[in-house]
Amino acid sequence: MTGRPEKIGALAAMDIFLMLNGQELLPDEAEAVVIINALAAGEFSQGDLSEWLELNSTDLSDGKI
Repeated sequence: MTGRPEKIGALAAMDIFLMLNGQELLPDEAEAVVIINALAAGEFSQGDLSEWLELNSTDLSDGKI
């Protein structure tokens, strides 16, 4: 798959950014990869990603983990 390392890096960076800001990404890796691939293909906008992250992350301090 072309660009695979970049996509993995993007997913890892997103996860680390969320953790540093007190959030955790909830979906399993397979779902997150689908989203990253759609974003890379232009099928998912930055706004779509923002909305998806809001719906698919949780505050680490709320005990839902």
